Formats: sequence, structure tokens, C-alpha cells
Amino acid sequence: MLYIKKLIIAVLSAFAILAGCAGCHAIFPTTAEVYKEKWGITLPDNLEKQYDVSEYGGTGDGWEYEIFSFKNNEPDLSFLSDMSSQKNDEIQNKITDILKEVKADGKQYPDFSHSYEWKILTNKKNIKDKLYIMYDKDTLLLYFVQDIY
Repeated sequence: MLYIKKLIIAVLSAFAILAGCAGCHAIFPTTAEVYKEKWGITLPDNLEKQYDVSEYGGTGDGWEYEIFSFKNNEPDLSFLSDMSSQKNDEIQNKITDILKEVKADGKQYPDFSHSYEWKILTNKKNIKDKLYIMYDKDTLLLYFVQDIY
């Protein structure tokens, strides 16, 4: 009888752990899941996060800044289409303003003197939310700046 109680407790404990892990995954989605859900883009598998800083308010509004590199320096930008290579002061100023808000390390700012491509995405569920994407062709770094309302 004692053996059956221990077995039941072990099985229930294992189930609780598995359920907890699944719940944590739902509460804390991966970076790739966030970008898929919020922005409709599928990040390539060969991205590695190099830097991340964010600042959020009590209502969920705020900013997030992430820098990615490509494994083996093999850029895969197939998930992004229609990027502009035209220099744009407005996007440079917006990105810089957000990086100041999140208190990003100045060494982690994009170098706008480099050759770069950029794009702005709007969240379909909240059109005020913007994702500023910048790809530095010289350093092969990909910058994501989320502006969330």
C-alpha cells in the first residue's frame, strides 16, 4: 500500500512538473514566437542574440532593443522583403530616441555611417506598435527596435 502511494505521488509530481513547464512556455514565449505572433515574421534559425535591453511601463507599453548576429556570418534575410537601402534620417532619429529611452549602452547603437537596409513593420492588432528593423551590411548585424503602445 505504501508503494502505491509513493508511485501515485511520483506520477502526480511528474505530471505537475510537465504541466508547469508547458505553462511557463505559454507565459514566457521564445523570441521567435514573439516575432511570429506580434509582427508576422519567422526568424531564421541561424540568428544569435548579441544584446537586449528593454523598458516597459505598468500597462505593457514600452520599448525593446535587440541586436542579432548570424551564425557563421551567413546572413539570411529571406524573412524580410522590401527593405529599403535609402538612408533615412527619420528612422535614424526614431531608433536613437528609443535607445536613449531604454538607456542602451552607447557602444551598442547602430553605426548609421555604415551601409544599411531598413524596414518598419506595424502590428496588425495594434497599429500604433512599430518594429524598426535595420540590417548593417558592414557588420552583418540585425537590429530590432520595438515601440509598443
